[in-house]
Order: sequence, then C-alpha cells, then structure tokens
Amino acid sequence: MRAYEATAVINVGPEQVWRVLTDIAAWPDWNSGVTNVDGRLALGEKLSISVEANPGRAFPVKVVTLTEPERIVFRGGMPLGLFTGERTYTLQREGSGTRFTMREQYTGPLAGMIFKSIPDLGPSFQQFADGLKRQARRTGTRLPRPRPSCSRRPRRRTAGRGARGRTPHTGSGPAERPPERPRPGTRRRPPPITASAPVQAHSSGSAMLCRLAVQ
Repeated sequence: MRAYEATAVINVGPEQVWRVLTDIAAWPDWNSGVTNVDGRLALGEKLSISVEANPGRAFPVKVVTLTEPERIVFRGGMPLGLFTGERTYTLQREGSGTRFTMREQYTGPLAGMIFKSIPDLGPSFQQFADGLKRQARRTGTRLPRPRPSCSRRPRRRTAGRGARGRTPHTGSGPAERPPERPRPGTRRRPPPITASAPVQAHSSGSAMLCRLAVQ
C-alpha cells in the first residue's frame, strides 16, 4: 500500500483546530499548499481540490466521513475499485493541545502504476500541516494552564492601630472607656459643681464691716 503522511503538534484544543480545518474556502489564504477548493464541506458532497504540487489539475473527491472535531475523510479514484485514493485528516487531543495527522493512501490493482505518476506529496502535506498549525495558533484561543493552589495570606493591619482604627490599650491598668455620646433629642446636663475647700472670709473685708457697724 502506498501512502503519504505528515503530522504537527498544535498547542490549542481540537475544537479550535477544527474550526480552521473545516473552513476549506480559506485554505489558500494560509500557505496550505492548496490553491483552490470548489464545493461544500458536508457528508456525501463532492469537492474539487487544486494544489501547488500538481498545478493545472484538480482532484475530485467525495466527503465520506465528517466527525466533529476528530476526523475528515475524502475519497476519490477510478470505478470498480481499480484505483482508490483516501485522504484522512485526524485531530487527536494530546495534553492541552492537538496532534494533527494528514495521511493519504492508495489501494487497488492499478495503485502501483498510478502512484508512479503522482508527484511527491510529502513536502506538500507537511506544508499543509505547518500552515494549519500557524493559522490555528493565530486565530484560536490557547487553553488556560491550571494555576497552583495556594492559601490566602491574612490581611495585615497597620501597626499601632486596632480594630476599626482604635488605638489598642497597652498599659498595665484598666483601659479608659471612651466618653459616651449623647442620644439625639436629649440635653446634656452640666456636671455638678463640688467645692474643693471651704470658702474663707477675707480679713480685710471683715474689718471694714466692723467699722461700718460702729459708725
């Protein structure tokens, strides 16, 4: 059995690669080695593909497998199974990325003779794989890497400040209570006046009173 094959590891998921791969109208835009694609990508539909490796000739194929986002198979050849060419595009998840494989194999009684007339498609297949890789990385979304688990650090408080901005008590005696605020609508009573010592009469004032009394 004669065959060609090319692979590429792409660091985006199969879903992103699949969107690029199935946009067959855009194949000629990203250095895929394909110059033109006519037709619609759907199961049972026929396509006509032109490539740089064999200019001036289009290869008619039929879409026989379309499994999202894993596999696409094109098939073409001669009647009665004399020669059959089957091209397979495979997307396989590998870690956080995708392994893309493109393979074409030839079977039938005339495969050996016809294979000699087919140009070497190895470089063309690798060009397609590398072009798909670049395009998928450019348009796809990279898968996020898992973050290492870590414990949350406690929130540091400002030195010298307690809860709610109050200065903590650091003395040995009992802490002073803050003054109570008056309730709304109540008048604040003045503190009672207490004498610290008895009031004594002044000696000069007593003498003047005595003089007034004598007169």
